[in-house]
Amino acid sequence: MTFKTLIFRNLTRNTRSYGAYFFSSLFSVFVFFIFSLLFYHPQLGDSIQASSDTISQFSKIGLQVSQVVIVLLSFIFLWYTFSVFLHSRKRDFSIYLTLGMGKSDLKKLIFFENLALGTIATTLGTFLGLLFSKVILLVSQKLLHLTGGLNFYWPWKAMILSFVVFFIIFVCISLFSLFRLQTEELASMAKEEDKGQPEPKVNGFFALLSFLFIGLGYLSVSLFASDAIISEYSLLLLFSCVICTIIGTFLFFSQGSILILKRLKKHSLFFKGTNMLTISELVFRMKDNAMMYSLIAIVSSVAFVGIGLTAVLGSSDFGNTQGNTAAYVYVGYGLYGEENNKQSGTDYHKNNLAFIRKELNKTGEPIFEDEVTYLYSPLLRPSGSEIQLSFPVISLSAYTKLSKGLNLPKLTMQDNQVFLFTNSNSDLNTVKKQTEAQRTSDYSAKINEKDEVLTVTKIPVTLNLSILNLSVVSDTLYNRFLEHNQSENDSSVYQVELFHFDKWMDYPEIDKTIMSEMEKRQDSISSDDESSEEEQAQKYFMVDSLYSTWQNARQANGLILMIGILLGSVFFSFSASILYFRLFGDLDRDGRYHRSLYVLGVSEKDRHTIVRKEMLLMYFPPVAMAIAHFGIAFLALTTMIGRDATFIWLIYLKIIGIYFVFLVLFYLISKARYLKHLDKLAEPIR
Repeated sequence: MTFKTLIFRNLTRNTRSYGAYFFSSLFSVFVFFIFSLLFYHPQLGDSIQASSDTISQFSKIGLQVSQVVIVLLSFIFLWYTFSVFLHSRKRDFSIYLTLGMGKSDLKKLIFFENLALGTIATTLGTFLGLLFSKVILLVSQKLLHLTGGLNFYWPWKAMILSFVVFFIIFVCISLFSLFRLQTEELASMAKEEDKGQPEPKVNGFFALLSFLFIGLGYLSVSLFASDAIISEYSLLLLFSCVICTIIGTFLFFSQGSILILKRLKKHSLFFKGTNMLTISELVFRMKDNAMMYSLIAIVSSVAFVGIGLTAVLGSSDFGNTQGNTAAYVYVGYGLYGEENNKQSGTDYHKNNLAFIRKELNKTGEPIFEDEVTYLYSPLLRPSGSEIQLSFPVISLSAYTKLSKGLNLPKLTMQDNQVFLFTNSNSDLNTVKKQTEAQRTSDYSAKINEKDEVLTVTKIPVTLNLSILNLSVVSDTLYNRFLEHNQSENDSSVYQVELFHFDKWMDYPEIDKTIMSEMEKRQDSISSDDESSEEEQAQKYFMVDSLYSTWQNARQANGLILMIGILLGSVFFSFSASILYFRLFGDLDRDGRYHRSLYVLGVSEKDRHTIVRKEMLLMYFPPVAMAIAHFGIAFLALTTMIGRDATFIWLIYLKIIGIYFVFLVLFYLISKARYLKHLDKLAEPIR
C-alpha cells in the first residue's frame, strides 16, 4: 500500500468522524465566498453609492468585517476540532507506530490528510458559491432594495481569495497541531484507553468561583448600561464583563456542573429508574467535554448578542430619525436675513426650487408646496433649572396650512402654550404612552421686559422639517416673540421650502435626478473661485429627500439582516458540528460501555433512555447558558435606551425561537443516527 493510498482510505473510511468537520469547513468557505462575491461586485458599490456614500462605506466595512470574523472563527473552530479528532484517533496512530511507521512519516500522514480534506472542502465550497452565485445575487438585490439589479460576473477575485485564505488556514492548523502531538506517548495510548478512569475530582472553591465570576460579569454590564460609574471607566467595565463571563462559563462547566451532579448522587432521585447510570456517566462526560461546552456557550453567546444587536440597530423602532415629514425639504441659507443682504442668493435658490418643481410635476401627482417661516423663541428656563433654551417656533396659522397638505391633526391652544413636536416614530411612541402631566413642563421667560410662565407640552404629532425641536405657538404669542427679538436687535426670520405628495416612494428615478442635480450644484458653489465667501454663503443650501432617507434605511437594514443571517448560520454550523463530532468521536468507547450494559441485562429501552438524557444534557445546557448571557445583554440594552423596549424583547424571543427550532431538529437527527450506530456496537450480531 502506497502512502497516497493510505491517505485516501483514511479519508474515505472515516466519513463518520470527518463528516461534521468537512461540512462545517465547506460551509464556512461557502459563506466567505458569498461575502467576497458581494464585496468585489462591480455594480454593488455604484448602486449603493447612488443612494448614500455613508451606506456604501458601511456596506464595504460590513462585508470586510464579516470576512475577518469568519476567518477567525474558522481558525479557532477547525483547530479545536482537529485537535480533538487527533485525540480520538490515538488507537489508529499507535497501531501505525507498532507496525513500524516512523514518527516523521506519521506526522506527514496527519499533515497531508488534513491538507487534502481542507483542499477538497475549500474547492467544493468555492464551487458551490460559484454555482449558486446568481441566486445569491438575486437574493442580495432583493434584501438591499437595488432597483438596478446585480448582474452575474465571473468572480475570479472572490474565488482566489477564498481558496488562498482557507488553504493557509488548513496549513497552519496542520502545522500547529503537529507541534502538540507527542508521538512518544502514542504507542501506549491504546492500552491506557481500556483502563478504567477514576471519578473526576471537583474543587468546591472553583465551583463557587464560577457563579461569582458570572455574577460579576452580569454586574459589570449592568453598571455599564446604567452609567452608575464614571464614563471613563465604561470601557473597563465592558472588558471586565467579557473576561468575567468567559472565566465563569469555563469554571461552571469544568467544576460547577460536576459539583451539581455529585450532589445529585446523594439525593434520593439518584436511585430512581436509570438515573444512577445516567448521572454517573454524565460526571465523566462533563469533565471530558468541559472545554467543548464552554466553547459552544461562548460562541453561541457571541452569535446571539451580535445578531441581536444588529437586528435592534437595524429595526425601524430603534431609529432616532426616520426622515422628514415632507417628501422634499429645501433649506436655503440665502432665503432669510435682511433684504439687502439676501438678494444675491434669492435668485439662485429660486432656480433650484424651480428645477425641483419641474421634475416633480413630471410625476403627474398633485404636489403640495409650502414656504414655512419660523423664528427662535426668547430664552426659556425650565422650572428649578438654570439652563436656558430657545425653541424654533412656527405660528398656529402656519401649522394649520401645513396640516392640510401633510395630513396632520388639527391643533387648538392657549396663548401661553408651546407645543413641541416629536421628531421620530420612536419618540412618538414614547410620548403616546405618557400622561399629559408627564410631558408637560413650565418654563419661565422674559418677553418684552415682562416675566411670564409658558407651558411647554410634547404632543404626539411628528413634524420633522430638518429643524430640531420645532414647536408651534399661537399667532399672538408668535407676534410677541417677533417683537421681542426685534427689540433685542435680532430680526432673523428663517424659511424652509417643502414639497410633498403621497406616492413619493413610487418615483425613484425622479428622486435620483433631483438629488444628483442638487449635489452637482452644491459642489459648484465651493468650486466657484470668482464668488466671495459671503456670496457663497448666501447660495449655500441643503435638500432632504424622504425617498433617499427611506432607501438608505432599507439598504442598511437589508445589509444588517443579510450579514446577521449568514454569520448566525456559520455560528450555528460550528456549534452543531462540535457537538456532532464529539458525540460520534466517543462512539467506540460508548459502544463498549453499552455492550457491558447489554451483558448485564439492561434493556434496549432503558439504554435508549440513558442516551436521550445524556444527549439532552449535552446539547441544551451550553445553549441555555448562552441564552442567559444574551438575556442579560439585552436587559442592559433596554436600560441604555431608557424607554419602552417591547420590540427588543420580541427580537430576543424571535432569535431564540429560531435557534431553538434548528437545535431541536439537529438533536432529533443526531439522536436517531447515534442510536442506530450504538445499537450495532452494543448488541452482538445474531
